[in-house]
Amino acid sequence: MSLFAPNVNSYRRISRHSSAPINVHWGYDNRTAGLRVPMSGPEARRVENRVGGADANPYLAIAASLACGYLGMVEGLRPSEPIAGSAYDLAIALPRNLGRGVAPAARVQAAGGLVRRSFVLAYTAVKEAEYETFAQVISSWERGAPALERLAGAAFIGLALSPGRRLRYKADMGPDAPRI
Repeated sequence: MSLFAPNVNSYRRISRHSSAPINVHWGYDNRTAGLRVPMSGPEARRVENRVGGADANPYLAIAASLACGYLGMVEGLRPSEPIAGSAYDLAIALPRNLGRGVAPAARVQAAGGLVRRSFVLAYTAVKEAEYETFAQVISSWERGAPALERLAGAAFIGLALSPGRRLRYKADMGPDAPRI
C-alpha cells in the first residue's frame, strides 16, 4: 500500500464518500471500488487501479499493479464477484496511516522474484523513519482538543452543580454566569 500512498498525508483521502476507494474490491464502471473496469469493448478493456493517490510515484505504482496482476495469473488466483452498488457500504479495508501501509511491505518475500529484497528493505526503512518522525509531532488540533475537552467538562460540571442555570452563549453571559 505504501507504494500507492507514500506519505503520511496520503491516507487522509481514504474515507467514505471522498471519491477515493476504501477497499480493493472491483466492479464494472464502479467509481467507489478500488479496481474499476470501465464499460468498453474487448479491444479497449482495461483495469483502473484507483487506490493510488496523486502523490504516488507513477513508475512504482504501475510496476506494483502489473506485478500483482502477473503474480495473480501465475498463481491461478480467481477474482471475487464484482461489487454491485457502492463499495462505501463495505468495511474500510485499506490502511489508514503510513505505519500500517508499510507493515505488509516489510513482510514481502521478493514477490516471486519481481522485487529485490534490498529495495524492499531500503524502502520500508525510509517510510518507517518518516512515520516515526511524523508520530512525534503534536499537531495544533491535538494541542487544542484536550483544552476543549476540559472546557466542556468544566462547563458541564458547573451546570450540573448549579441547578436552575441554563446553558448560555457567550453573547448572553452576564456577571452571574458560571466561570470556567
